[in-house]
Amino acid sequence: MRPVLGLGKWGGGGWAERGFRGLWGLALVLLGLALLREVDRSLREGIRGARREEAAAREVERLRRENGALREELRALESDPAYLESLLRLWKKAGPGERVVE
Repeated sequence: MRPVLGLGKWGGGGWAERGFRGLWGLALVLLGLALLREVDRSLREGIRGARREEAAAREVERLRRENGALREELRALESDPAYLESLLRLWKKAGPGERVVE
C-alpha cells in the first residue's frame, strides 16, 4: 500500500506528496516565526514592566522622604515657637521687634 500524502516514508513520492511535505514545512516555519514574535513581545513587556516597577519604587521613596520632611515641619510648627515666629517674620506677618509667640 502506498503512503497517503507523505505521512509514511520520507523518500520518493510524487509531486503531490512532496508538495504536501513542503506545506507542512512552510506551516512549521510560519508557526516558529509567530512563536518568536510572541516571545519578543513578552520580553519587551517584561522589560517595560520592570522599568515601571523601578520608577514606582523611586516615586515611593521620594514620597516617603517628602512625608518625613512634612512630619518634621508639622512637629516644629506645633512645638517650636521660634520656628513659627521665624516663618511669620519671613512671610511679613510680623514686624521687627513685634512679639508673636508667647
